[in-house]
Amino acid sequence: FGIPICELLKREDHGGLLVPKVLHDSIAYLTANALDLEGIFRISANAELLRHYRHMFDKGEAVDFNSITDQHLVAGLLKLFLRELPEPLFTLSLFKDFLDTSALANEAKVSQLKNLIKRLPIEHYNTLKELILFLHLVSQHSEKNKMKDYN
Repeated sequence: FGIPICELLKREDHGGLLVPKVLHDSIAYLTANALDLEGIFRISANAELLRHYRHMFDKGEAVDFNSITDQHLVAGLLKLFLRELPEPLFTLSLFKDFLDTSALANEAKVSQLKNLIKRLPIEHYNTLKELILFLHLVSQHSEKNKMKDYN
C-alpha cells in the first residue's frame, strides 16, 4: 500500500500477474463472493481488520482471501489500496488531459480518451483495465447490489 504500481510489480512475487496482487486477489474474491451484495462499496468494513490486512500486505505476508467472511472488508481493502496509490491510475502527467475531455462532445471525448489511455504506463493500463472490467461486471448486477454504472 502506498507504493507506485510500477515499483510494486517489480517487488512482488506476483506469479506473472500484470497487476498488483492485492488488486487481482480482491477482484477475484469479490467476483466470486460479492457481486450481488448490496452496498458492496458503500458499507464500511471494520477499521481494525482493514489495518490488520493492510499490514499483512505491507509485510509481504500471504493473505488468504477465502478465509475472510466479510465481503465489505475485501471491498474496503481494494478501495484503500487505490486511494493510497502515490500516483493515480490516470497518472499525474496526464490527469489534467483526462479532466479536459469532459468539455468535449461525445465522439471527440471517446477518441481523446482512447489516445490518453494509450499513453498510460503499461502497468497503469493493465491495472485500469482489470478494474474497469470488474466495475462493469459489478454494474451488471446492479439490481441486487444497487451499484449502478453512474455510481
